[in-house]
Amino acid sequence: MGSSSVSSAGSVSAPPRSPIGVEVALALVGVACVLAHWAGLRVVAGGVVLPLPLLAVVLAAAALLRRGRAAGGRRGSRAVLAVGALVLVAGLAGTAFSVVEGTTHHLHPDGSPEGCRVLVEERAFVVSGGGSLHVLRGETGVARRVAEYVTDDGEMPFADGTAEITWDGEQGSATGPMWSATLEPLSFAC
Repeated sequence: MGSSSVSSAGSVSAPPRSPIGVEVALALVGVACVLAHWAGLRVVAGGVVLPLPLLAVVLAAAALLRRGRAAGGRRGSRAVLAVGALVLVAGLAGTAFSVVEGTTHHLHPDGSPEGCRVLVEERAFVVSGGGSLHVLRGETGVARRVAEYVTDDGEMPFADGTAEITWDGEQGSATGPMWSATLEPLSFAC
């Protein structure tokens, strides 16, 4: 049992409690990372993609470790455990999926006249392949998914140099040995 203290006025105060705000914040940011990744958002810093599922794993592990170190029985600690465990599983699954599929990212060198850039995400597994195009301004920021495509035989057309992006103002299009699921041209706006 925790100890209580008596103030100089003679009233009894409750034992001090450690706030769970940090664990909750870590777990919730982990949830946000997983949801953002599933929604097609990518975080880019200096042209390098930060893997949101892996970041979610790190945040969830930190929340769970902090919870484990704390004295038991804190209110809300079961919620931190549940959310942290779910984020950990979702983040590990997303990371494993990216590794198994051989997902690669690169910032396409050609930008629009006003600085819009395309982040290309390509993946290939056995004889199937595909990818998605994400747009952002410059080389740092949040890129949003604007198009998805599939390829034959596990091709990665941007990595292979067989696909290109052209711009007409802030309207872009991608051409090469790939097609959208709807067989529409791969065009997008920044």
